[in-house]
Amino acid sequence: MAIIGTIRKHSGIAVAVVGIAIVAFIIGDVFKRQSNIPDLAKIDGETVMNTTFENKVKQMEDRYKRQSGVDQLSNDELFQLREQVWNEMLEEKIFGKQYEKLGIKTLSEAEMNDMFVGEFIHPYLRQIFTDPNTGIYSTQAVAQTIRNLDQMKEEDKLQWLDIEDYVRRSRIVEKYNTLLSRSFYFPKAMAAQMAEFAGNDVDARVALLSAQTVKDEEVQVTDADLKKYYDEHKNMFKQDDARDIDYVQFPVIPTQRDIADIADNVGKVWTEFQTVEDAFIGSFVIQVSDGDWYDSTYVKASSFSGKYVGLDSLVERTAVGGFIEPVLINQTWVMAKVLKTDVRPDSLRASIIYILNKNAGGEINRSESEAKALADSVEILVKGGMPFEDAVEQFSDDPQKSETKGDIDWVADGAMMSSLNDKILETPVDGVFSYERPDKVGYMIVKVTGKTTPNKKYRVALITRKIEASKGTYEAAYEKANKFLSSCTDHHKFIDLAKNENYMVQNADFTPSNVKSLQGISEAREIVRWAFNEDRKEGDVSETIYESDNNYIVASLKTIRKKGIATFEQVRQYMEPQVRNDKKIAKLVEKAEKVMASNKDITSIAAQLNATVDSVNGVNFNGYSFGMYGPEMEAIGRTSAAKKNGLLKPIKGSYGVFVVNVDNVSARAEKADAAVLAQQMEMESTQKLRNIFQVLKDRVKIVDNRIVFY
Repeated sequence: MAIIGTIRKHSGIAVAVVGIAIVAFIIGDVFKRQSNIPDLAKIDGETVMNTTFENKVKQMEDRYKRQSGVDQLSNDELFQLREQVWNEMLEEKIFGKQYEKLGIKTLSEAEMNDMFVGEFIHPYLRQIFTDPNTGIYSTQAVAQTIRNLDQMKEEDKLQWLDIEDYVRRSRIVEKYNTLLSRSFYFPKAMAAQMAEFAGNDVDARVALLSAQTVKDEEVQVTDADLKKYYDEHKNMFKQDDARDIDYVQFPVIPTQRDIADIADNVGKVWTEFQTVEDAFIGSFVIQVSDGDWYDSTYVKASSFSGKYVGLDSLVERTAVGGFIEPVLINQTWVMAKVLKTDVRPDSLRASIIYILNKNAGGEINRSESEAKALADSVEILVKGGMPFEDAVEQFSDDPQKSETKGDIDWVADGAMMSSLNDKILETPVDGVFSYERPDKVGYMIVKVTGKTTPNKKYRVALITRKIEASKGTYEAAYEKANKFLSSCTDHHKFIDLAKNENYMVQNADFTPSNVKSLQGISEAREIVRWAFNEDRKEGDVSETIYESDNNYIVASLKTIRKKGIATFEQVRQYMEPQVRNDKKIAKLVEKAEKVMASNKDITSIAAQLNATVDSVNGVNFNGYSFGMYGPEMEAIGRTSAAKKNGLLKPIKGSYGVFVVNVDNVSARAEKADAAVLAQQMEMESTQKLRNIFQVLKDRVKIVDNRIVFY
């Protein structure tokens, strides 16, 4: 069955998309040559144009809106979408070359069909098209969906194409992962040796010589020591492109004068509020409230409790026409008047026949009188017994009537036009009425099909006034930040002045380019972009005072970290504690060896070394813990490999030196199976597949200029 391929042959979408893409490419290239703006990125030598990236972001944005049912995305959501698109582009280009080399980049039409209507149904499709009553996957439903693709609404068509793309990509990923997992092999000889080591359990007495017992002044860490450690551990210091940013925040906090002024204003509003007639109360609320809106719908008292704790009970205790005097809740002054109460459902449901006139536009040519006459006739027919769905199909001008049958689904009380909402409320379920649209484009024949259980609701005029800083307080905070900035010419002066003025310097070390927030700053994108500007130098102080979350911010660039191996100076502070610890451990090893040369009793040795003797039992080569000391792998390996009782040579641990006396080596009743161990090791290796993308990513050159654009 070549269903998918057949459908594609009859679709002009691909041609249109390619044509648009070519035009966009040409226009984008012309503008690029006319400016110094770099390309968005270069991945393994392949250029990524900003127009290409933006098109993909737009597609992702449209998909997100369709799936979530929203019209607008927040800045945070849009930022996350850009990150998602970027990561998908990286995977597509990096893995794409791997797929091409392996010959699995494309799937045959037969293989695609097999996942939709054949023997090996894709799990995601099985989840969608399995009848919940019978548990049977419906190939007929899938085939019908594909055949009707060109007749689908654009939104449904795009959703189906997304499903096809997901199924295709997931199968390719599955093939790739299977090939990699089959490539892992654990040698039989190594498995046999592991089985031999794991065949014994060892009980021992242990004395830990803690590195903390050696004072810092007893060991000297020189530059030569640090350099030696750095040269031997360079791979530990791999880093991505990042910046260390220091910053000082100047919070804008309402002063006591601000609080008093707001309270005085609240008092004046309260006095006037009590004199306003109900007919004008909506405009008054809009004029004086921080909320800037007036909700004329009926709501349950509990709807207030989320934002204004305790207001619900105040509303319930207030009679119609009564006022709730100003009360401070969550740093906001709140006052209200209960205008009306009613017992109403939370949601309403109805079916509608649209009889439109030529004012509606499109292909509607009826005059107003013709529309009125037809609406009256349809109302009579429906009330006379004609099935409403049949009337919808025959008379409604709704272009979606075939799918909806006129049903508008459940709608929240108050969400429709108030006159229509009230008419549905007063009409019993299964009742029918005619409604003239206020916009003069025609009539609606409405059948009420459902109402939820009624609840007591309130119409409330709510006025809020936040406690916030005044303009003068903002100016004072800005002046303080500006004075600090004007005195800081470099990072050293930045730190010194902050210390002298008792300002807290916050650190954002290892900040990557793809973040939009820093600790305590939700909108820090411009600070990050400043720090990553190619003209920026270490020690620079921001020329601009940034603003976020009622704070003014001055930033300084402490360190520029380039991708690759960190410089010696960049990791010096991190190496020094480790090198000092290593030298202490070396000193303890030397001390232990000296005592053990003339003493073979662990209790006596421990006493001489001021250590305590503990026991570790059942130490096994396959274990992950050395008794109470945790994952000390060298101690586990050396102890479990012991063949006989007695003292072992001193063993270096993470935080000290172990003196170990083996007391008992016992063979396990059941020997470890070398074949099983090999299988386990291969399975553990397979789990490393999750790191394959990072491994491949590290092997290609990526030039990421997104920060220039966003």
